[in-house]
Amino acid sequence: MDLWEIITIFLAAIGIGLLIGSLLSFLIMRANRPKRKTTGPGNWWLADSAPWLRVSLIVVLVLLLVSSLVGVRRAYSASEIIEDKVPVMSYNHTGKFDYLVYVYPSSLTGTSSIANPTDALVQRTSSLYFTRIIDSIEVIFDYNFVPDQSVDQVATQVDFVATVTGPNKWQKTIPITNVAGGSRVAATFPLELDKYGDLVNTIERELGYVQRDTDIQNSYDILIEAIVKVRANTGFETINDTLVQPMKIKVGYSTLTWDDQPYFSQRGYVNGFGYKQQGGFAYTIKLKPNSLYSGESISSRIYRPPTLVTQLPGEVILPRLTDVMKANYFYQFRCDKPVSNLKEELSVTATIEYPGVWSRTFTLVPNTQGEGDLGAGFSFDVNYFAQLISAIKSETGLAPPTHKVKIVAVVHTSADSDFGRVDEIFTQTLGGELSDSAVIWDRSLETSKTGAITRDQVVANPDKLVGLSIPQGRILFPSLSGVIFVAFLLAG
Repeated sequence: MDLWEIITIFLAAIGIGLLIGSLLSFLIMRANRPKRKTTGPGNWWLADSAPWLRVSLIVVLVLLLVSSLVGVRRAYSASEIIEDKVPVMSYNHTGKFDYLVYVYPSSLTGTSSIANPTDALVQRTSSLYFTRIIDSIEVIFDYNFVPDQSVDQVATQVDFVATVTGPNKWQKTIPITNVAGGSRVAATFPLELDKYGDLVNTIERELGYVQRDTDIQNSYDILIEAIVKVRANTGFETINDTLVQPMKIKVGYSTLTWDDQPYFSQRGYVNGFGYKQQGGFAYTIKLKPNSLYSGESISSRIYRPPTLVTQLPGEVILPRLTDVMKANYFYQFRCDKPVSNLKEELSVTATIEYPGVWSRTFTLVPNTQGEGDLGAGFSFDVNYFAQLISAIKSETGLAPPTHKVKIVAVVHTSADSDFGRVDEIFTQTLGGELSDSAVIWDRSLETSKTGAITRDQVVANPDKLVGLSIPQGRILFPSLSGVIFVAFLLAG
C-alpha cells in the first residue's frame, strides 16, 4: 500500500466522518431545543418528542461506537502479511478420445450394397466348365490377417489338403503343399484332374466296384482346404488361431462345377482384442483350342467385401451393421517452466457392468511409455461385447435393458524441474450405454486438469473487513471511532 493510497483513504474517512457528524449535530441540536407551547397540531413532534429522541440518539451512537471499536480491534489483531502457498510452476494435463465407427453399407445409411445389383453380377463367373477342353488349372489362395490395432511377430502357416470323395462315398485325404508368411500369405498350386481321376478309378477297381478298365470316368468330389494357423503378439496377449477355409469342386463325367464364392471373412477376439482374417480362393483355367470360348483361359475373381463407411462420434452405433470401432487417445502435458526426465505411461481399459451385480474389465492398450505428446490407437469391437452380454444374459437370466460401459485412460506422468518433481496420475473416462442392439457413447471427448508446485511465501493478508483490506481498515475504523465518540459527547 503506497502513500497516496493511504492519504486517499484517510481523506475519505474524514469526509464520511464529517458527513455523519453534521447529521448527528443537527439531530442533537433539535433534541436539546427547549419545549415550546403550541396548540397547533403541526408542532407536536418538537414539543413532545425531544426526550425520547435524545435517548435514541445516544443508543445509536453507542452502537455505532461499539461497532467501530470492534472494527478497530479486528483491524489491529489481524496481521497485514501472512505465510501462504504460492504457485511457482503451473502445469496442465489434457486428454482426448477420438473414434470412427466402420459400418457395412445398408439402406439405413443410404449406402446399401443392393443399390446397384448389376455390380454384383459383374463379379460372378460361370461355375460350370467342361473337362474335355481344359488343359490345366491353377488355384490361387490369398490370406490377410487384419488386426484392429498394431501387433508384432505375425507368423502364418498355411497347409493345403485335398479330400477326395468317391462315387461310393469313400474318402481319401491328400496333402497338396504348404506355405508360410506374415500377416499376408499368397500361394498358387496346380489342380491335376488327371491325377485325381486316376486315383478314383484305381480305388474303385480295388474295392471291387469296377471289374475292368473303362473309358468312362467316375464322378467324384474334391474338397480343398486351406488350414491357416496364425500367431501374433499384441504386446500383452498372444493370439493363436486356426482357420479352415474350404473350396468344393464336383467333377462329373465331362463337367467340372466350382464353388461360386470361395471367400471368407471371420472375426476373432482375445480378451477383447479384435482381429479379422480375410481371403479366399480363385482359379485360372487354361483351355485347349475350342469353339466355345474365345479366349485362351478363364479366370475367377476373389470376392471383395463392400467398402465400409464411417460414422462420426456422437451417432448411435448398431452392432448388427458395425464391423469395428477404431479409436485413438491423445495426451498432452504442458508446463510453464522447463522440465527434464519427462516420462509418461498410458494404459486403456474397457469395463462393462451391470451396476451392483457384475462387471468385466478388458485391456485395450497395455502399459505404453513415451515422452512428450503421447497417443495410442485401439479398437472396441461392439459385436464382441454385444455377444458377450447376450451370453451372460442367457447364462444368468439377468436381463437389464442396457449395461454401463466405460473406456478408461490412465496416464502416469513424472518429470523433474528446478522447483520440484511432478508425479501425478491423470484419468479420463468415456462412458456410455451398451445393449445387444445399440451402443451410445457420451458426447464429451476431451478433459483437462491443472496442477502446480507451490512454495510458502510471505504475502499480503487477503482477508477483508467490510470489503476493506487490513491496512485500509486500520485507517478507516479508528477515524470513524473518533468522529462517533465526539458526536456522543455532544449528545450527552
